[in-house]
Amino acid sequence: MSNQSLTEQLEEAAQQFKVNTPIEAQIKLSQMIEELQETGTASGKQPGDKAVDFN
Repeated sequence: MSNQSLTEQLEEAAQQFKVNTPIEAQIKLSQMIEELQETGTASGKQPGDKAVDFN
């Protein structure tokens, strides 16, 4: 088990993504994320929002 915080783990994963993913794929993914954010299609939860109870 890792002693890293979640933030540290996410930062490490992002760095590995940048190292291991072709720049063309990174650009396309960034464009797609931006488009989803602009349209509100993938707005997601905001800090403090309640998550769905899956029970």
